[in-house]
Amino acid sequence: MRQFVSIDDCRARHLNGTSPALGPLIISYEQCREECGVGYGKYPIWSVVSALTDWVIPLFLLLGNITYSKSASKVFRIWGWNCGPWLNWVAVVSHLLVNPIDFLWNLALKLDSGREIKERIDRICGIGERTDPLRPQISIQPVEKKYLCGICYALEDFEHGIHVETLLRPLEGTSQDDATSHWEAISPLLESTARNIAGDRRHNKFHSVLAITVYGKDVFVALLQSYVDQNFPYHMPHTLALRQLYYWLFCAIIWSSAAGGFADQWSSHAFLAEFLDGRLRNLEAAASRRDDIVLRPIEPWDGGNYSWKYPKRGQKPQMTGRQKVLLLPAIAAVALPVAIAFIMSWYTPTTGLGNRGIVELSFAGMWIVNFLITMWGSLMFPEESLHQLFKIYFWNTFWSLGSLYVLFGAFQGWYNNCKSWSAYFSKGASEAFIDLNMRDTIQKNIFRFYLPMTAASLVTQLLIAAFVIWINREVIRFTTWSDDENRVFFDRRRRTEEMEMGHISGQEDPSERGLLASERGLPTMASEEWTVAFEEDRLREYV
Repeated sequence: MRQFVSIDDCRARHLNGTSPALGPLIISYEQCREECGVGYGKYPIWSVVSALTDWVIPLFLLLGNITYSKSASKVFRIWGWNCGPWLNWVAVVSHLLVNPIDFLWNLALKLDSGREIKERIDRICGIGERTDPLRPQISIQPVEKKYLCGICYALEDFEHGIHVETLLRPLEGTSQDDATSHWEAISPLLESTARNIAGDRRHNKFHSVLAITVYGKDVFVALLQSYVDQNFPYHMPHTLALRQLYYWLFCAIIWSSAAGGFADQWSSHAFLAEFLDGRLRNLEAAASRRDDIVLRPIEPWDGGNYSWKYPKRGQKPQMTGRQKVLLLPAIAAVALPVAIAFIMSWYTPTTGLGNRGIVELSFAGMWIVNFLITMWGSLMFPEESLHQLFKIYFWNTFWSLGSLYVLFGAFQGWYNNCKSWSAYFSKGASEAFIDLNMRDTIQKNIFRFYLPMTAASLVTQLLIAAFVIWINREVIRFTTWSDDENRVFFDRRRRTEEMEMGHISGQEDPSERGLLASERGLPTMASEEWTVAFEEDRLREYV
């Protein structure tokens, strides 16, 4: 039997030079095999390039707008060469493509951790319904509360957030004096540390809005071009359906932008280490009880990657009900595009199940299975062995490459055959049929079916993303500083420095200003008094 080439070739063979009929031109599945051939017909190379350019490449350009931290790790070394940021990017992207439910859920959990921090600090301030009247009450200004929330939100990235407990627990203690001394030790350090952290944290709001706008524009322009062009490719509905599968990328971009991310793991480490050193010095000066906080380098599996927050609040305590509920938006963000894509493939251009519908269900099955595998691993592995679980990114990389291969195969013509066009898998060989004038049907459905479905899918994703952002809106407020806040901060610091310089200048004898040390009667480098003092300092430092 001959090889299947295309619907146009099949139509020409079936008409055999006769005039084409108006309306549907129906042939059975068996007729298709006899007249048009078996196997699949490869699309022309320029048709493949056009489909990839118009439909697929803009989709994956969205991956570059996802905010993530470049967390290096010792596990990312290959033959002694540090591949930290690069292999971390591979781990993040492969996790996203293979396990989007888990990726989105973890981003929602990171935002929710900020909400928990704010509620805890509210209770320390005596705000909220669950405030304990027996606990010490500390007078914290609203702006200071914002600073402390921002610092704790960054500190939560380290070792599953255990250091947040160490920092805040003394403020909740039974002794008012102990709580007050700890607050006095950290309060002078809050503003500058919070500003440095907020200044280094990237949110990519503009990039997110621009990427979504450009992507939406490309989809609608491609549909309108298909309406105008009488010779648009037959696979346009299936191409649109496959693109729908990845609409959850919008939620990934928006939620990762809201959670933010640092340029690398060391910037927040440096700011927080300086803050904790200052806290320790102040506690020692006040002779107060102290709990040392030593920051270990961030690892991708203990807080460095916001898309990989395992264990889910640890084995003890177990996940809260709210955290379990946050799984629902993540599932909805993935399930709805799959449903819309499957509906498109089922109803057009032939009603029933073809190869593309099976592929879309296979993608959904792969995502569900990988989510269950990862969840099972997070519950089975103890906290100290989570670095072993993180090596699942090798598995994710393998499956992500395989899924991309299948996705790109659809644009090469794998499903350009009689079975796929005739909905063979739901109708069977006896009832399956093909409409050789399907291009007319597709064109009529552009405004009645494809555009409304595409718009509904996009709006649904934005609503899901907006819901999670809205319930965690306070997190965005305390992790960002406005231009006015930064100007006030630096202006106040400049005035403070000028006042200190003026105080020092006021203590000097006006008649000696501008004189050299020898002219003022101060000890010089060569004097015996300076040498003795210098040697005593060195000896004391050595001892």
